[in-house]
Amino acid sequence: MNNKIFLLFTCILFAGCTGTCIYTDYQDIRSNEWSVDDTLCFELPRMDCPSVVSPTVMVRINDNYRHNRLNMLVELVAEKVVTEDTLSIELFSKSGKSQGKGLVHPESVVHLPEIPLDTINYTYRIRSLMTDSVTAGVSSIGIRIDKSVEEIAHLCGFNDQSYFARQFKKSENLTCFSYRKMWRD
Repeated sequence: MNNKIFLLFTCILFAGCTGTCIYTDYQDIRSNEWSVDDTLCFELPRMDCPSVVSPTVMVRINDNYRHNRLNMLVELVAEKVVTEDTLSIELFSKSGKSQGKGLVHPESVVHLPEIPLDTINYTYRIRSLMTDSVTAGVSSIGIRIDKSVEEIAHLCGFNDQSYFARQFKKSENLTCFSYRKMWRD
């Protein structure tokens, strides 16, 4: 019985945002037109337990988007230190096929460098770097952070991530990462 409860709890944690997502925030772009003057701000919560996370930037577009790529400036503000990076997300292949997932509004993602969420407060600021002063067709931009396998192991009562991973593979016949990928694809 305990094994079944463990499997049920673990499967729920790995399956979707409700179990593994510790932060998600989308900001809608007004009138679906992203101006180079618009800055989107995402304030990440500080976590109680030590955790290094890898945030993901998510982009939703609609039929009015006319470019293959979306170029953005991403600034990470950590107390008084600001680091910036440019992102270029390929939204469509050269043949015109959407690279994102989703039926109505494809969503494309790009991973950002890891940050420790238990030490200080972080804010991401995202601005358009497109050559047009206004880019039509961008519906929303978001940031998402998922729990790590180590955190899920801890929530399931395991102090050793490796032991948790072995037990999970033994019971599910899949690695933790394969299981998570299967539910996301």
